[in-house]
Amino acid sequence: IYIDKYDAKTNSWVPLSECPFSFWDTDNDGRTDVTLRVSATPPEALARKDTDYANNYDYMWAGETVPARQIVAGNMRLSFNIDARPRSGSLDEPHSNFSFTLVGHEPYQYPGMEDFNPRRRPPQTTVHMPWSLRWEPALEYPAEQAGFTWDEARTNFRWEGQFWIYERQYLANTGSPTERWNMRREFSPDRSDRRELYFSAADERYHLKGAREGWMEVGHLVDEGKDLEFRWWDASGRGYLDTLEVYRGNSTEPAWVQHFDSRPQPATLDVTVLAQQYNGIVLPRSIAVDRQVIAALKERVTDTLAAQYEQAADRAGSLERQRYCLDIARTLYYLRLRDKVMAEEASNPYASRPVDKQRFRDRSPETASGEANAYTLGDSERFWSLVRTLHRLDGTYANGDFVAFRATLAQLPPAQESHALMH
Repeated sequence: IYIDKYDAKTNSWVPLSECPFSFWDTDNDGRTDVTLRVSATPPEALARKDTDYANNYDYMWAGETVPARQIVAGNMRLSFNIDARPRSGSLDEPHSNFSFTLVGHEPYQYPGMEDFNPRRRPPQTTVHMPWSLRWEPALEYPAEQAGFTWDEARTNFRWEGQFWIYERQYLANTGSPTERWNMRREFSPDRSDRRELYFSAADERYHLKGAREGWMEVGHLVDEGKDLEFRWWDASGRGYLDTLEVYRGNSTEPAWVQHFDSRPQPATLDVTVLAQQYNGIVLPRSIAVDRQVIAALKERVTDTLAAQYEQAADRAGSLERQRYCLDIARTLYYLRLRDKVMAEEASNPYASRPVDKQRFRDRSPETASGEANAYTLGDSERFWSLVRTLHRLDGTYANGDFVAFRATLAQLPPAQESHALMH
C-alpha cells in the first residue's frame, strides 16, 4: 500500500507519507515475515517541526504539493518475524520480534518506481518504491541515525511492525508512540549504510552492531509498576555493547554496574536461519541455564518479586516470553544475593573498626579480646576473600559464564553461617 499526492502544477502524482508499506510472507503460511515502512517526506520534516510528518493529514490535504525532486526517504522501518515455524499465532495478532528504525536524507529515487495503470483516470502513473525490490533498499539505506527494537516479552502485536518510541533518543517520522515496557532499545548516532546484527554470547541475544547505547524498562507484567531497568553502553567504542547498568524500580542510582565481553558473533539477516537458531537453539538453551542458576541462587536467598516472574514464566505462551521472565527472575535473585554479600562485608570488623593489636596475627573467628569490636588478621582475610568472590560472581554473571558462576557461588559460606541474612 502507498500514498501519493496529486500535484496540479505538473499534473502528476508525487510520493508522500507512507510510500510504500510493504509486506512479505516468505514461507507462505499466511503471516508476515518482513515489513517495510518508508516515509516519503520533504527534508524539513526531519527537523522536528512535526514528529510524524508521514501520518499528518494536514500535509496530505494541503493546497500546495512539495515537488517530487525535493522528496526524500526520511525514515525506514524494517521489521522481522522470526517466531518458530510453523506459526500458530492468531492471524489478528501479527507479530514482529525486532526492527530497525532508520533516519536519513536519501533522495526518493529507485529503479522501477513509476507505476503505470491504464485503467486509472489520468494521470495514470503513480510513484513508489516497487514491491519487487523487496527490502533491499532498507538493508543498504544510508542512515544518519539508527534505532533497534526487540519485543522481549512478546506483548506488542501490530501489523505495522515494531515501532521506535519518542523517548530518550528522537528519531523523526517513526510513527505514533507505542509500547514502552519490556522493549529493548538500542541506538546508534553514527552513519551506516548496512544493517548488521551480532549475537552476544554474554546475554544470548541479538544486538545492533554499532549501537552506542541501549535501555530496557522492565515492568507491568506481574504488577503495575516498574521493576527493573537495564542500560547498556559501548564503552570501548568497538561497536559492541560492553557495559551494563542495572537499576531497581524508579531508582536513579544503579544497583549494579559491570563491564563484560559480549563475545560477538556475526548474525545473518535471513529470517529462516534466524528462526531456526533462535527458537531451536538459543531459547531452549537459555531457559535451561536460567532454571539451573535460579535453583542455585534460591538455596541462598528468596525474593517475592523474582518468584512472581518465575510464575509468569510458567504461564508464558511462548519460549521467548518464558526466557524473558526467567532472565528477570534470575537477575532479581542475583541482586538479592549481592545485597546479602555486601551486608556480610559491612558486618565484618575489618570494614570499619580499628586493629586488635594484641591479636592482629590471630586468624580465628572468635571475638577479639583486645580493643572492643576490633579486627584481626583473620577478619581482614575473610573480608577480602568475600570481596574477591563477589567480584568473580559479577564477572562470570555479566559474561554469561554460568558454569563458572555456579562454581564460584559454591565458595560462599552456607546460608546458615552467614553473618547477615537478608531476604
